[in-house]
Amino acid sequence: MLALACVSLASCHGPYSSDGERLARTYCAACHVFPEPQLLDKATWQTGVLPAMAPRLGVHTTSSFNEALHSPYMTVLTKAVSAEDWGKIVRYYREQSPDALPYQSLPAEPQLDPGFFKTGPFVPRLPSSGIITLLKTDTVHERIFVGEAGTNQLRIFDWNRHLLSTLTLPSPPTGVIVENEHVLLLESGILSPNDEPKGSLVRYDFPGHDSLHFDRVLIDSLFRPVFVESFDFDGDGRNEFVICEFGDNRGRLALYRSDGSHYRRQVLDPGPGAIRLEIQDMTGDGHADIVALFAQGDERIVLFENDGKGNFTGPGRVLARFPPVYGSMSFSLHDFNGDGKPYTQALPWRQDPGKRRQE
Repeated sequence: MLALACVSLASCHGPYSSDGERLARTYCAACHVFPEPQLLDKATWQTGVLPAMAPRLGVHTTSSFNEALHSPYMTVLTKAVSAEDWGKIVRYYREQSPDALPYQSLPAEPQLDPGFFKTGPFVPRLPSSGIITLLKTDTVHERIFVGEAGTNQLRIFDWNRHLLSTLTLPSPPTGVIVENEHVLLLESGILSPNDEPKGSLVRYDFPGHDSLHFDRVLIDSLFRPVFVESFDFDGDGRNEFVICEFGDNRGRLALYRSDGSHYRRQVLDPGPGAIRLEIQDMTGDGHADIVALFAQGDERIVLFENDGKGNFTGPGRVLARFPPVYGSMSFSLHDFNGDGKPYTQALPWRQDPGKRRQE
């Protein structure tokens, strides 16, 4: 499919300023939105982005950075770009990118540290690695969960930030679901970029009021999971789990449904980069859908429609797409026009299938 996309793009003619631009728009837009040279400065293109892109185009360089990025799971063009064409692409970005990015002026400047906020340490003199991977409030039981890398610790605080319990985990926690008698922790496995299925969703019990005790692993073999939500999509009274498995060169967005003894996996999207999701009825049919944000190259927001029986068939519908240099991290859904229909209006083709468009 990738090779066909490249051939198709190469056959299209346009007002290109140089062979370098033509080649860049052919190959760099085969897998994601074309990144304009003006998005980054020269140094970042030359020392960061281009060396990372080279192995994906089948280009071999002497850069140690290039070799370090090589992975058997990396998506690479079927037919490698020649050294001559690669040189033209590099020259295009070097010549067209700015020496430095211009100052970014916003239509409205945010007010920094307004009067009703007061900054200070969460807990004075609390030892910490400073790499916070989890922060979640439990409003029902008035607890705060804080997880961090480095120490792989999960700490539980009360509403007044008094430490109640500390638990050392096998790997940094990245997500938590609080139930009445249990806590479900998403454990990343290996937090740094990797393609190993070492992550898991683990259930812990409360033997005391706030202490945690390992119960069992619910789901294992996850690709560097970073976000989890639970919801009863099929209405059978049991929640399913949707997990963002960010991974690196491989990953997935997957739905996990219990059959009574274990969880069966349904892959919604087999690519890496899933980082956050929201569950809302986006089509106005009364059934909860999934909207997910993907980073890691092809940055996009994708809708996965629920058929009303908890099934999500076919590829998702792309609602928005961003250049791969943006580094998308999060998103949220809101009713901006206040019409009380915050989600159905985002998909007007539901009312008029003959006019498919995106807003």
